[in-house]
Amino acid sequence: MRSVKWLLVGLAISLPLVGVGEGLAQEWCADEVKVRERLEGTIEDFFNALEDFDRCIKSATHEQGDIPLEKNHPAIPGLIAALNDPNSSVRERAVLALEHIDAETQDTVSALIATLKDPNASVRARAADALGNSGAETQETVPALIATLKDESSIVRRRAAFALGSIGVEAKDAVPALIDALKDEDSTVRGRAAFALGSIGDETQDVVPNLIAILKNKNPSIRWSAVVALGRMGANAKDAVPVLIAALKDEDVAVRWRVANALGHIVTDLYETAKNSEQLKTTQNIALTVQQALQDTDFEDTKQQINQILRDIAERLGTRIV
Repeated sequence: MRSVKWLLVGLAISLPLVGVGEGLAQEWCADEVKVRERLEGTIEDFFNALEDFDRCIKSATHEQGDIPLEKNHPAIPGLIAALNDPNSSVRERAVLALEHIDAETQDTVSALIATLKDPNASVRARAADALGNSGAETQETVPALIATLKDESSIVRRRAAFALGSIGVEAKDAVPALIDALKDEDSTVRGRAAFALGSIGDETQDVVPNLIAILKNKNPSIRWSAVVALGRMGANAKDAVPVLIAALKDEDVAVRWRVANALGHIVTDLYETAKNSEQLKTTQNIALTVQQALQDTDFEDTKQQINQILRDIAERLGTRIV
């Protein structure tokens, strides 16, 4: 009986503290100085701060009701202010915190765009990531990321290209800059640009011709970047099939490997997107042509991969490779 009594007393004490804790959490998050302080310290301290930000948002829900939380998070003003902190680590963590909150307000996006010009490359790279992941593209976002493709840091250029790919078709204005980025001196930048072009597709109707032109570049790594982009475009790259078939004889094994893979992706996507018997017949003709070209390829170093692609094509054709 006594233990039950103390349990009830404990509950009576703890219940009011929940409300008090929520109020303190929101008051803390609304204080720019305190927000800035939570961005310092060790990595462990920072991740603890992220958990506290989550509690702040729950507090805002408790006090303000059912509202779009990311647009009303009490810590956003403090985090935006921290983007101008003299300490680069604080600025970088402020970007990460804003991305964690998933803030999509115009003020936040504008602040992140401004951060693309931060003097520290790591901070600029984080800002590009956050813009690509925010899902809140403004009229300024894509142009800002396009400009960032020319950043002096290859790491920042990589993140900008990937961010444009994450945005997808809404980043179609970036196509010319991304095509140019396929010639970047950094191989990862080229790979990210290929990813982005494949994600955007052929919205401007000039992606495929430009990628085909790049297949003539003397640098094999630039050629395979264009090939990867064509493969990611799938059915949209069907006009490139004859050029890719010719590229199966490229002198570089990495290019040949990716060409075979790209042809497999294009044929597969053509089957998946065929909407009528006429399109299906066209697809079957392309598949047969690709199948024959792959069978005629006699490079031992790509034989295993090509055989797998042939099996996939044969399965879709409903035939069996002898």
